[in-house]
Amino acid sequence: MPTPQEERKITAFQRKALTAFKALLKDLKSYGDQAKSEHKGRGQAVINKRKRHIVKSIKSLPQVATFMDKFVGSDEVSDKAYSWRSTTLYLIRDFLTGQKTLKLVGETFKKNSIRSFKAIEINKRQAPL
Repeated sequence: MPTPQEERKITAFQRKALTAFKALLKDLKSYGDQAKSEHKGRGQAVINKRKRHIVKSIKSLPQVATFMDKFVGSDEVSDKAYSWRSTTLYLIRDFLTGQKTLKLVGETFKKNSIRSFKAIEINKRQAPL
């Protein structure tokens, strides 16, 4: 059970991460529009093509990499960070394709950010060793 001080740190981290996440979504909105214009239609196959297009387009962007390193964690932070990064990337993708709302994506990311915070904090404390 976290102490009140740790609880405040977690809450502050979540707030910063969620704000940065929403700003990143706003910044990447054009990639969703681009995927929609390239893959027109309504079927599930078309939606899957859009999703694949978005993931390929945004995966290697510097702003996405910076965000992931800062708020989700890198492979040095945790052995599960790769999975966390993929989950976050899929949340972004689902929002940009219109499959999930901003509120739902934000709540899911906020829940996931707790484990990222803990892993990042543990890594910071172990760094001097």
